[in-house]
Parts: sequence; C-alpha cells; structure tokens
Amino acid sequence: ITQNYFEHANKPGRWLVYKLKKENQKRTIYQFVDKNGVIETDLEKRIIIVIVREYFENLYKQDIVDPNKIEEYLKEGALHPLSENKKEILNKEITLSELKEATKKQKSNKTPGPDGFPSELYKEIGEVLEN
Repeated sequence: ITQNYFEHANKPGRWLVYKLKKENQKRTIYQFVDKNGVIETDLEKRIIIVIVREYFENLYKQDIVDPNKIEEYLKEGALHPLSENKKEILNKEITLSELKEATKKQKSNKTPGPDGFPSELYKEIGEVLEN
C-alpha cells in the first residue's frame, strides 16, 4: 500500500480513482435515524427532508429561560466583582503598539475571527489601518 501510494499518489490513474471512490463512499450518508429511532434508508423519500429539518430545528431551538433564575444565579456570586485595578486595566484604550503586536502573533491560514476577516488581511493592510 505504501509503495503504491508513493508511486501513484500524484498521477491521475486507476489507483487514484480507486482511492478517491473509496474515500467518497466512506463520507456518503446512507441512512438517517429519526427522533423515534426509526432508521430510514430510502434516500428518495421526502421523509429524509423532514428528519433533517427536525434535527436542525431541535439543535438550534432556544429554550425559554426564566429571568428569575438568571437573577438568582447572578446573585449567588457566580460573577466575582473586579478590583479597581483590574477595572482600570480592562477599560484602558487599546494602543497601536498593542494592535501591531497582536497582529504579528496571529497565525496565518487559520479560521477567521468573528468579523469574518482572516489574519492575513490585517497583516497586509496594517499600515493603512494606522492612518
């Protein structure tokens, strides 16, 4: 297997097609299980759409939270009050040198942050952002 991989990995031939087919078969979904535990294997039926939709609806459903429970949780001391020194540090303005340092430390080719922009963008346009 290792010898075949070494010899044929970069060549478009039968061996590569065979390997890609096997890999594709591993990733293919052949059955779904509904919320009652019933296995559905006929992928042509519309029931599959219902199963998938129900699954994701339940996955992203937000539970109703009682505001009184939130207040009670916060009053129990889940959050510790910050000292004045820590408050000053956290409220301090972010300096340009801190931004530059943070940008340098970011690794390339990683998933973008909440803003959707990769670190490479900030590294490229850093000087423009300074102005």
